[in-house]
Amino acid sequence: MTDHAERIVAARSAIDYICGRSDKEQAVPVPNCPGWTVYNAASHIGRVGIASQEMISSAPDDPQSRERGYERSGRKPAGAPMADLAAWAHSPVDGLVDDPDRRCYFSMTGGEGTARLWAWHAASELGMHRLDVEAALGHEHSMTSAQALDAADPIRG
Repeated sequence: MTDHAERIVAARSAIDYICGRSDKEQAVPVPNCPGWTVYNAASHIGRVGIASQEMISSAPDDPQSRERGYERSGRKPAGAPMADLAAWAHSPVDGLVDDPDRRCYFSMTGGEGTARLWAWHAASELGMHRLDVEAALGHEHSMTSAQALDAADPIRG
């Protein structure tokens, strides 16, 4: 199984890769995400980062944190620069390094979660978006076999 620290490194690396694309690369369509360009993938991870930060910082029994988070992300202007999108995406990941067992709200289960569970989700979700962008740009895939197995099955990974 990939450990907590490795998941955080993988999530940060995926953010940096996706949000580090040139202006020309940002305009490239992402076939695995119909209708999206590389910029749209970066915008997605940035905006979801805002919503995730709200949930990660909320108590496990606070289901309104999801709605608050998505409401906050919707207030951000369209066309944000890549640096802003990267900062938004990094914010929740940065909030996972304190105590892996810290309890918080987890949107995927609709209740109790931990920073460790969020780190797994971040590494998996961001890793998949990175694979999509790598494929769109014709870059070699960077996800290791261990990361792919962990993304599919965090218990056995």
